Amino acid sequence: MAERSLDFSIIVPTRNRPLQLRACLEALASLNYPGDRFEVIVVDDGSRASPDSVFDGVSTAVHGNLIRQAHAGPARARNAGAAQARGRTLAFLDDDCRPAPDWLGRLAAAFREKPGHLVAGRTVNVASRNVCSVAGHILSEAAQGHVDRASGSMAFYASNNIAVPADDFQEVGGFDTSFPRPGGEDREFCLRWVLSGRSQSHAPEAVVFHSHSLKPAALWRQQFNYGRGACLFYRKKITLTTEGERPSLQFLGAFHCKLWRLVRDEPVLRWIPLAVLVFVSQAAVATGYFWETISCPDF
Repeated sequence: MAERSLDFSIIVPTRNRPLQLRACLEALASLNYPGDRFEVIVVDDGSRASPDSVFDGVSTAVHGNLIRQAHAGPARARNAGAAQARGRTLAFLDDDCRPAPDWLGRLAAAFREKPGHLVAGRTVNVASRNVCSVAGHILSEAAQGHVDRASGSMAFYASNNIAVPADDFQEVGGFDTSFPRPGGEDREFCLRWVLSGRSQSHAPEAVVFHSHSLKPAALWRQQFNYGRGACLFYRKKITLTTEGERPSLQFLGAFHCKLWRLVRDEPVLRWIPLAVLVFVSQAAVATGYFWETISCPDF
């Protein structure tokens, strides 16, 4: 294990998105936090072309390290970065996110107030003209922080903007690498975190800007994979909590009420296209869930 000589290690998994990665790294190089107190660890998850040139262009502005692995998913990539981290706190960021200049300072302030917590920042969608991206953001916002009060499942936060004490991350066991794709692994990690007796906090002032333009087919694939991840999550949940493997009806009802409230917050002219996309997305989630159920019945 690396010596904890820095305040933060920022871990960025990436795969086949060099333009987004460059924008992310440029934003990290512009953080108004002392550059000698944090590092950036980029983990390339089997990209077709190595991101060397992207990383080299900005790595001189920060303490940077590039790790490569065969394609195994973001959970394993984040764990690989954490294994080499020198920061006392791990901050996880996706390659299509750009942190605000004060992002790291805001996280540091949150940890001073609530040491030992998992701290989740706020994600702002900047692809606001792309209705599919808006729909995807609404779906994510509805899911995050939601509590299944009927079954006792705790709130979870997406791994594109969370930070945790490094030693606690290792003690909890990191992300579950049996999740082979994005979706479900952050939910499972947050559940284990809370079940271990640790706390979570929301720091909405720690902002990252998410820029992920989507077409309808890409939104379907994303939500289909999230459905597959949800199936894996509920199966894992049995071993963690001895609960059944499906979400409760109360949870689903509360989630969809929250979902439609977020749709109504959008401009009126967007209500119909967003409602259609949300409905189709939920069909994609259900399809992915049952696909995973059928394809891996003995998981």
